[in-house]
Amino acid sequence: MIPRGRNWPALREAIGWLLLGSAIGLTVGLLALRVLQVDGAFGEAVGCEGCFHRSVVVHDLSYLSAVVLLLLLGFRFRGAYLAGLLRLLALLALLVYAADIVVSRELFARLRFGDVLLFGGDPAVLKKHLDNTGLAGTRMWLVAALGAAVALLVLCWPSLRGIRGRFGVLLMALSVTGIAAGQMIYPGQYVHDWGLRNVLAENLNTGVSQPYGDATVRAVLSAPPPALHCSPGRNERDDVIVLVLESWSPYQSALFGGMNDWTPELDAIARENAYFTRMQAAGFTTNEGLMGLLAGTEVLSPIRSFHQSTPFETAWGLPRTLPRVLAARGYHTSFLTTGNLAFTRKGSGCATSVSHTSKGTITRPMTDCRGCTSRPPRTRPCTGGPLHTWTRSKRRRRGRRTWW
Repeated sequence: MIPRGRNWPALREAIGWLLLGSAIGLTVGLLALRVLQVDGAFGEAVGCEGCFHRSVVVHDLSYLSAVVLLLLLGFRFRGAYLAGLLRLLALLALLVYAADIVVSRELFARLRFGDVLLFGGDPAVLKKHLDNTGLAGTRMWLVAALGAAVALLVLCWPSLRGIRGRFGVLLMALSVTGIAAGQMIYPGQYVHDWGLRNVLAENLNTGVSQPYGDATVRAVLSAPPPALHCSPGRNERDDVIVLVLESWSPYQSALFGGMNDWTPELDAIARENAYFTRMQAAGFTTNEGLMGLLAGTEVLSPIRSFHQSTPFETAWGLPRTLPRVLAARGYHTSFLTTGNLAFTRKGSGCATSVSHTSKGTITRPMTDCRGCTSRPPRTRPCTGGPLHTWTRSKRRRRGRRTWW
């Protein structure tokens, strides 16, 4: 039982101010944490530590000022339902903001509501990541329990009488000023603005919003296929392996102009054979990368919200893909991956447009792959289109193996 003597109203008011101050302090602390996270991810990479502090603050000023305003209004109104709703909205906004920081730190990506729905349908993937990174440890559960207890107190605590005075009006005026300032102050431009914008603005920025012109659409659809360029056969029995690397960026490779030398062996393979420096990205997801690499064609993205696009859209049933070209020349093709083929329908997409052969399709995880042999022809196949590869041949006793 909480004592409710003559001093209880003053004590209740003091605890309420402490809860409100803790929530506002948490807001400021999360802003400082995101500033440091962005500076560590981008500032150190470009050799300009501290250059992004102002930009991040300006980008997030409206969002966090709105959170503070919701908290102030939630502790001002006497109606339990209205006050609870305003406080709940503020706490949910802080939770999203904190989750965005964690996602940025762990995955170098932003928290997207569509991704939450996508990965929420496969909780095993999320659980595996939490277990591997230690985020599901005892310490994190204790922090989560403490945060939930404080959040419950914030939601249920009575309104504050003192916030209805001049001091409370001043705090709300400062919050409104922060919201307006965040919209009026120019944050500056950066090529990777996706990492600087606040989480709400990043989710509202759905990508392409300007439709292609009729002339552009007609020109693309009526363009003839690229000319084929065939290399003379070497009368050798080769295996062809297309090695696809996930989340590999140019900055990791010194050969491709990166700031780090993290892939010396892959760079050596390229130097010993051939590599291409003029590349065009098919998109920013794994599926689009597979479409560009294995289909050898540019992807004409549909004009719609990112979250409304279906997996492998515009690439289902393509008549000419690298595996089909190989299959026509006697190869047995397989798609091997350690990932879940049901995720984003990768298995179905590969079966219809990537790894289909006249003998069928093998699209099983690498850990379940058995008897995946190939019998290549005596000459290498002709390939065409903007398919960028590098090769390395390694002599073996029985023929050669070619890495693509």
